Amino acid sequence: MQLCEKSRTAPNPASRQVQLDLHRTLTTNQHFSSPSSPALQPHPSALPSSSSAASFWPSPGITLPLATARLAALALLVLQSDEDAFWCLVAVVEAIMPQDYYTKNLVASQADQRVLKDFMAEKLPRLASHFEDHNIDVSLVTFNWFLVVFVESLPSDILMPLWDAFLYEGTKVIFRYTLALFKYKEDDILKIHDSVEIYQYLRFFTKTVSNARYALASTRLNLRAVTLSEV
Repeated sequence: MQLCEKSRTAPNPASRQVQLDLHRTLTTNQHFSSPSSPALQPHPSALPSSSSAASFWPSPGITLPLATARLAALALLVLQSDEDAFWCLVAVVEAIMPQDYYTKNLVASQADQRVLKDFMAEKLPRLASHFEDHNIDVSLVTFNWFLVVFVESLPSDILMPLWDAFLYEGTKVIFRYTLALFKYKEDDILKIHDSVEIYQYLRFFTKTVSNARYALASTRLNLRAVTLSEV
C-alpha cells in the first residue's frame, strides 16, 4: 500500500505507460472490456494502483510494458486483491522469470527464443524443417507467448492449469506447453505451404481451440512426448 501511495504522489514515467496499456489489456474479458469496467478504475483495489505501484519496486532496469500489465491483470482476476496481485507480479518477474526478462533490451527473453528453436529442431524436426523451408521465424509468434505466459493466447480452461504448473515449476512449463501446442497442431501446419498463411495460422490457432477439455488432455499426452528434462 505504501508503494501505491507513492505511485499517486510521485511522478514516474512508467505510470503514464501503465495507464495507456490498461485499455489494451484482456479486452475480451468482461472485467476489462469497457473503460467503465471496475477493474480499470483508479481505486485501491484496481489494477492501476497495482501496476503503478510496481513501477516503484526496487529492482533496477525493470520496465512495465503491456506484457507485465497482462500478468498483473490475470493475477488480479484470480486473487481479487490489488496487493496480492502486485506481489504475485513481483514474484513472477523477480523470482520465476530469468533476470533481464522485462528490461528494455529483453536479453533473457531473446535467449529463450533461441533455446526454443533448438528444442523444436530436436523434438519437432519435421515442423522445424517446414518452418525453415518457408522462412518462418516462429519467435515472431512465440516471443509474446513467453513474455505473458500465454495470457490472451489460450482459453481459460487451458491457461489456468498451465499457470498452476508455471508457478510451481517455473519457465520450463512455457517451453513444454509451446512444444505441446505445436505438436497438437503439427499435421495442420504441415499442410500449409504459403508463408503468409502459416503466419496467419500461428497467430490465431491457440485462440480457436473449441474443445478445451479435449485439447488439454491431448496437450498432456503430447507433453509426455516432448518432455524437457534438460530444461
